[in-house]
Amino acid sequence: MFGTYIHIPFCDKLCTYCDFAKEIAKPEKKRAYLKALFYEMQLSEALLKTTDTVYIGGGTPTALDDEDFETLLKTIHTYVPVADLKEFTIEANPMSLTQEKARLMKAYGVTRVSLGVQTFNDALLTLINRDHRHKDVIQALQILDATGLNHYSLDIMFGLPTQTMESFKKDLERFIAVKAAHYSIYALILEDNTRLKHQIKQGLLQLPDDDTVADMYGHIIQRMQEEGYDHYEISSFARPGMRSVHNPIYWRNEAYLGLGAGAHGRLGDTRYENIRSVKKYTEAMLEKGLDARLPYPYEPIHDTLLMGLRMKEGISVQSFIQRFGVHPLTRFKGLNDRLEEGLITIENDRLQLTDKGLFFANNVWMDCLDDEDAPQRI
Repeated sequence: MFGTYIHIPFCDKLCTYCDFAKEIAKPEKKRAYLKALFYEMQLSEALLKTTDTVYIGGGTPTALDDEDFETLLKTIHTYVPVADLKEFTIEANPMSLTQEKARLMKAYGVTRVSLGVQTFNDALLTLINRDHRHKDVIQALQILDATGLNHYSLDIMFGLPTQTMESFKKDLERFIAVKAAHYSIYALILEDNTRLKHQIKQGLLQLPDDDTVADMYGHIIQRMQEEGYDHYEISSFARPGMRSVHNPIYWRNEAYLGLGAGAHGRLGDTRYENIRSVKKYTEAMLEKGLDARLPYPYEPIHDTLLMGLRMKEGISVQSFIQRFGVHPLTRFKGLNDRLEEGLITIENDRLQLTDKGLFFANNVWMDCLDDEDAPQRI
């Protein structure tokens, strides 16, 4: 399986927790960026002809105006055999998902929409600087349903500042009531160089303690399983047959093309990243072409284990041995302790997290980097 990720680094408002490559920009800067992005697509045409999936993320792709949004979709059709794709996903924000943009998605073959909701709690949405409210989400869902784009995933966050177990339970029930095909439910990660981290350090806001966050995660797993959702990856829940097709490409450590500012790609045993700055990416791509891409540290043995353990099915031990010539518990000796602690298990050739291990996955992942060959970044 081969996938393509396309990054649109524009937002109408900047969330306090986000550290992705993004900015608020004027129309002329957006169009200059798209020119560079389309040039990168042109130079990558041979690979785009072979892609199985396309995922347009951000930022907020729907922050483009209708004309630029259609130009983006039309240009993708120039290089990608869209009718043959196994999945074509685009991220959207409730405030910028209009009837016209939904119509364009449908017309140009988008099959899946990932809607960034985060919470239905209006007070929390204000606190993290989201520009939509509960009513806007309902309206966006109505637009998707009316357009026939009913394969959508909702992004949810937990462990947000001021969030309590009681308030989160109410929030989750609102999400469940939507009966979406897919939910991506993430614990807040306090990233460096974000406004939220500064607010926490200054004592202006307080996060729930670790025990409360763990209880939230446990409640998520229980409720989503009760509702019949397939918990197939640490943060992903799907109705039967509705798993994401694109994201497992990363988790299985398969090849993918990354296009746009800040995007990463892996081709063969080479990994690269694009310049994060929109201005610098635009200038460099138009001047240097693919030579503007930067090398990014990559060690297949680490990525195979790290990403594979994100999935509930884990990894095949025999496949790992065949590829790398060593048993994972021999190469990463710390994993033996995790086996004894009951955080991982090996059954029927599958090395995977246990139910207990889901709550302590970070401990397991650190063991997957705990040797002298670990790359500086992963």
